[in-house]
Amino acid sequence: MAQDTKKRAPSSEEDVRLNVYLQESGVASRRKADELIQSGAVKVNGKSVTQLGVRVSRSDKVHVHGKLVSVKSIPKVVYLLNKPDMCLTTRFDAKGRRTIFDLSSVKSLPANVQAVGRLDYRSEGLLLLTNDGDLAYALTHPRFSVEKSYAVLVADGVTIEDVEKLRAGVMLDDGLAKAVSVRLGNKERMGASRGQWLELVVTEGRNRLIRRMAEAIGLKVVRLVRVGLGDVVLPATLKSGQAIVVEASALEQLEHIKEDMLRAGAAGAARQSSAANANVPDAATRAKRKLRKKIHLNDEEYAIESSRRSAAASVKRKERAHQQKSVANELPAPVPVASGPKPNPRVKSDGPRPVPANSRPQRTDRPQRTDRPQRAERPQRAERPQRDSRTQKSDRPQRSRPSARKSR
Repeated sequence: MAQDTKKRAPSSEEDVRLNVYLQESGVASRRKADELIQSGAVKVNGKSVTQLGVRVSRSDKVHVHGKLVSVKSIPKVVYLLNKPDMCLTTRFDAKGRRTIFDLSSVKSLPANVQAVGRLDYRSEGLLLLTNDGDLAYALTHPRFSVEKSYAVLVADGVTIEDVEKLRAGVMLDDGLAKAVSVRLGNKERMGASRGQWLELVVTEGRNRLIRRMAEAIGLKVVRLVRVGLGDVVLPATLKSGQAIVVEASALEQLEHIKEDMLRAGAAGAARQSSAANANVPDAATRAKRKLRKKIHLNDEEYAIESSRRSAAASVKRKERAHQQKSVANELPAPVPVASGPKPNPRVKSDGPRPVPANSRPQRTDRPQRTDRPQRAERPQRAERPQRDSRTQKSDRPQRSRPSARKSR
């Protein structure tokens, strides 16, 4: 009888990843928890843990900087926030700028909720808040290809070639970026110009991905709104800065995504259990991770990098306009049509008479024929003697005319 070697998928109620355990306990966010783990500040059952991805159970004793951390059985919640513009997706900001946790609607939520992914400082729209670490991981990891829909308003005119470039893929500093689908929307008047709305769907969550893709092809993003995450759609009636509970139908779909992630994680753990150094990345992977860390921007560098990219996009737009102008100059100029009165052909002009376009040109290179016989000259007539008019009249006989009167 064959023995069943398939591992059971771990449940979120039994064991979770260590960074998720720290996030649910309210110690730090998942990113900060990873930094604490790598620095050696976290111990599990008295042993220091510096490796990411370690899973712990609820019964394990976890210490951070020597203090015991405990997670109470708190029900899992998922909220939907309409993130406003000029607002950071973080708990603390060194410059004192407004964050999503400063909003009154977020302050009333449980203290251990975290944002699922991030939206830029100038981006707005759908943002999920949850205390379910596995769900947050499943929605943000590019391995599970959860679609994210954005409504993008660009200031320049969008052509069919631009749409095809976004679909085919744009090469960025950190690799190729491709949109799953691109659709043209309505136009919007912006002062003296008109903007164009685009609907882009991507499956990645790289930093400023949509803005960098638009800048790479010479488009300037004026407004960026995330309108969908998986089956969760931003309600049209939800005002900016407000948060609501995710509907049951969308929450069920999110649970399916989390279950798929847990099954994939169990299968991956079973494959890697045979190798002792399975979690040690190779040299190429380490170099790639270092490159990603170099290009990762924090909040302090965002303003400088944004201005630099805006200047580069402006240069690309000028080059594009110059190229279009040069192509237009190479085309033959149209023949101007006279708008004045037509000249009257019967009226003679002082200048030479114009030759019609369809007239046959005269040949000047035709040789003269010399073999043609010459005509004989006619003899000149003898001059008649001129007669005097008086003599002529006198020489003529006078005719007798009958008298018009009748004799009486």
